[in-house]
Amino acid sequence: MASYRSAQAATPTPTITVFPNPSRGQLTVQAAGLSGQGYKFRLANVLGREVRLLSFRPEQASEALAVDLNGLPAGLYFYSLLVNDKIVSTKRLTLQAD
Repeated sequence: MASYRSAQAATPTPTITVFPNPSRGQLTVQAAGLSGQGYKFRLANVLGREVRLLSFRPEQASEALAVDLNGLPAGLYFYSLLVNDKIVSTKRLTLQAD
């Protein structure tokens, strides 16, 4: 007995790039694989407490989001890319003192 599967186009997994890392307070955030849809950038401290949540809808795929983290204490943070309010990716960020 033969089985058939429908061919579906592979949807690219959204990714996030944050630089510089480590940072001294100014970040650039770029997301890829979103096909013009909006996303949220979430930053949490090591205890999991959210310290920033920014919504962004780029008009162009190469558009970047500038994030000011001045005022936050130096230390380890975790940033997440949220698409449709679901976490797609989480990575580590080191914030250094000036």
